[in-house]
Amino acid sequence: MQKYDFFRYCEHLAAFFCKKSFADTIFRPYLSYFYVSRKLLITLLAVLAAFAAEAQKPWNPTSVDEAYNDRAYMLQPNADGMDLLTKTAKIYRDGRYQRMTPSQVDSIAFGRIFIPTGPYVIGRVEHLRLQSDSNDFYIPVADATTLLPYLVSTQYWNDYFRSLARYAYIDEWNLADLLDADSSGLRCERYCRLEWLGFDYQPSFVCPVVFTVRTNTGEAQQLTLTALQQLENWGAMTETATVEAYEQAIALAREMRDEADRRMRNEEDSLHDGNLFPAVVLRDLLAINVDETELAQIAAGSKVLLYAYTDTIGERDCFYGRFRNVSYKFAYGDLRFASQDDVAYLMRRGRNGLNTRLMVASRADSVSTERYADSLAKAHAQLREQIEQTKRDMDRRQIFLMNLKLAQSDYQFGLEFNFYNCFNKTIRKIEMQVTAYNAAGAVQRDKFDRRMRDIRCMGPIPPQSPAQYTFDELFWDDNDRIRYLRLTYIKFTFADGTTRSYNGHEAILSHTLNQ
Repeated sequence: MQKYDFFRYCEHLAAFFCKKSFADTIFRPYLSYFYVSRKLLITLLAVLAAFAAEAQKPWNPTSVDEAYNDRAYMLQPNADGMDLLTKTAKIYRDGRYQRMTPSQVDSIAFGRIFIPTGPYVIGRVEHLRLQSDSNDFYIPVADATTLLPYLVSTQYWNDYFRSLARYAYIDEWNLADLLDADSSGLRCERYCRLEWLGFDYQPSFVCPVVFTVRTNTGEAQQLTLTALQQLENWGAMTETATVEAYEQAIALAREMRDEADRRMRNEEDSLHDGNLFPAVVLRDLLAINVDETELAQIAAGSKVLLYAYTDTIGERDCFYGRFRNVSYKFAYGDLRFASQDDVAYLMRRGRNGLNTRLMVASRADSVSTERYADSLAKAHAQLREQIEQTKRDMDRRQIFLMNLKLAQSDYQFGLEFNFYNCFNKTIRKIEMQVTAYNAAGAVQRDKFDRRMRDIRCMGPIPPQSPAQYTFDELFWDDNDRIRYLRLTYIKFTFADGTTRSYNGHEAILSHTLNQ
């Protein structure tokens, strides 16, 4: 009755999945061809279930004949088994067979793979030989039956492991429950790919093996035999065909959702492409235009308007931006962005919507450039007016000395003169007298007993024109007494032969700029 109920259950289950209403709802694009072969599918599922029920074989030999030549993993026997080995087991030493001592029994490397062979006749008694790479011992065939439960068939578990390979997927929901994991972070896909890595023998009669598996969503996990059987009972391990049908239905729903999202995102992007994406240049840099035909110096703090992004220029990220009516390339590290959201948006869009963003950036940059040019022209005009006004003031006040700078190196003293011809005649030459002073304000002689030096500056210097002269080594002061030099006499000789002179530091100072 139980077997009959089991088959009826399998038939009902298969019939459920092949109902037209169920297929129309979930698998219409994929399972329509099942309608004509429903009975065949039901029969196939029933046969497979029956085969699985009859295919279970014991994982250890039940007779000595089954044990022969089968590689077997040996578990640690219980006390009765150890006592049996002590009383009946033999080893071959020094050309003869001898009974194993308790210490030799304890030294058997349980947990190794043994190969039972035989029978071998020892003293007219048939023995079973258990051979490994380090330990060999013999036990009478009549007593070997007691030891068989502790031999784990490697052939059985190899076949069993290979049979598990058909399970290519696992239900993440059931796996999370089994491993007591947090299922809140699992992906929306129900199934994940399953990879069978291998199995290891365990020194336990209850759990002789442990399986190692890995999914594409996590690290390798160890499954005990009990856990594996629980997964099988739950139906958590799934074959490829089942997952493909499920994924096709999910893919169809996802495709429809993605299409709706894509349309909405395209509409949002089209509106967003009409915005400006400003950035500020972090440092002075030499930028190349997009056509790579010219370079331009762009100062730190300049504002550029970005409109595109690419990651295929010179093996590094590159942003396109408008500056002074020209498109330039900028690296990520050259810019300070107004918003990281703008960066993410440009990197996502790439060249999509490029024409719209370029048009908006170009128009805004053109307006900004025009305003910049107007302000620059205005600033230049103001500067020219200031220069002309300064010249008029200098002509009115007759300022002829713009700057007098001390030129000192080691123990040598000199002067740098910046003259301005505030007269309406060309200056042919300038004759001057320079006097040295100490910290107390008194005239100071240098190493060569010089307190004054006469110098001459040759022209011509046209009206309202500057001129610069430098004189080194006017005085030598290795005693460090000279503190400053003063111009105490000056004489201008003009091109028409006339002259004009000024005597005394105070008189000259009144004709010095900013004094």
